[in-house]
Amino acid sequence: MKTARLLTLLLLAVPAFAQTNQAWVLDQSTLTYHMSHPLHEVDGVSHAARGKGICQALQCNFLLAVPVKSFDSGDTNRDLHMLQVTRGADFPFVTVRFSSPRVRHQLSRLQL
Repeated sequence: MKTARLLTLLLLAVPAFAQTNQAWVLDQSTLTYHMSHPLHEVDGVSHAARGKGICQALQCNFLLAVPVKSFDSGDTNRDLHMLQVTRGADFPFVTVRFSSPRVRHQLSRLQL
């Protein structure tokens, strides 16, 4: 009986997995980063990350763009030096691509 219920539940879930593309806009995202230096370790943050994502079939793909000048390590001098070293004037954005399995998000809806 439990097997029949599970099979019915999975068959009802198939349309959720077969949905058409879903687009996401990431307009209030935060990017954290870690720097390792021979003398110390530094954690920083940027609250200016913006991006887009699209979910197709079983996977979601995202692209974030973060202005280099928005990185905050807690030390203004270090941040200015990082802008110089990374040539922030020539390359003002860091882009990050990542993906996430869509299955996890759909299965979590089924677990009651």
